[in-house]
Parts: sequence; structure tokens; C-alpha cells
Amino acid sequence: MSQRDAPLDIPVEVVEKLFMAIDVDLDDRVSIDELHGYVKLSGVPLEEDVVDEMFLEASKNRAIIHEAQKHLGLTFEEIQHAVRGRFSLNVHT
Repeated sequence: MSQRDAPLDIPVEVVEKLFMAIDVDLDDRVSIDELHGYVKLSGVPLEEDVVDEMFLEASKNRAIIHEAQKHLGLTFEEIQHAVRGRFSLNVHT
């Protein structure tokens, strides 16, 4: 496994702070709109379609019973797993 593919070791406290900063409606889920808002507010230079793809990638392993569940906000665990990994569209790190 190359260094680029190795999981990142991010303390849970850091992920909790990130989750709380993004989850503005305090429903314990990060919606696609909240994620877009956070990216825009933080000034991270990502296109909207890249943010959409990141959201879908973070939620891809959840059990889907109904189509509407694909669009539910991300849980803390999904965010924790997503930030630990490497996003496939990121070719810089």
C-alpha cells in the first residue's frame, strides 16, 4: 500500500468538531446542502459536482431499503470513515 492510499489517522475529537461545524440544523446528520454550505463557507476550492460525488461516496456502504434513503444525511460514522480515507477524485494528496 502506498503512502497515498494509506488511511489517515485523525483523532475522533477532530472529526467530532468537523461534524458539529457542518451539522448546522443539529439533527445528527450532515445533509448535502449542509456539506455544500460548509465547503463554500470554508473557502475550499471544490466544484459542486465534486462535493456531490464526495457525499455519494461517503454514503455508498449504507444499507438501502428505500430509494429516499440514498439522500439521507451522512451520519457521524460515515463522516468519520470518509475523512479517514482518501477521496478518489483528489489527485493532489
